[in-house]
Amino acid sequence: MWMADATTGPAGQRLTVGERVLEVVDRYGHAHVVSQCMVTIALPLVLATQRTEQRLDGRSASADVSLRDVAPLVPGVMDLLVDWDPEGLMGFTDVPHDEYDLEATTFSALMRAGYRMDASTVVAVWEGWFGPSSVMTQSKDAEWIRALASRLNSVPLPAGSPDRADHS
Repeated sequence: MWMADATTGPAGQRLTVGERVLEVVDRYGHAHVVSQCMVTIALPLVLATQRTEQRLDGRSASADVSLRDVAPLVPGVMDLLVDWDPEGLMGFTDVPHDEYDLEATTFSALMRAGYRMDASTVVAVWEGWFGPSSVMTQSKDAEWIRALASRLNSVPLPAGSPDRADHS
């Protein structure tokens, strides 16, 4: 049920979860409780959608991982986020190098569990930490976000990690 609601627009059009979240925020406004709820549940919606797609494809759903399992991925993901600098923070001298630590850890955990990074996942993770008025969400186009997702998918996984789901 989540997947159906999270991937269908108000006129019945097929949307990604990220597009659906942004559509709700645009329709209701950033301060509305419905928008705030959608941003809050965006990541669980993305993950539930990917798990449902995995099951429909006859594969096992992605597994949970511990922070210990995630640790080997975080530095590579952090370097990537600092290099891409989605919020434009790295040009300021008072911003610590680990500004994107929470996002890097979240992306790493998802990747380690076998989730595929796509534009919806990137937007959901990002808005979960920065909110729907983040610089990335407001100023980057869909192609830029898809390119970041693709680069995240190219970060090498540790041995023993589940394969990333591929529904592209």
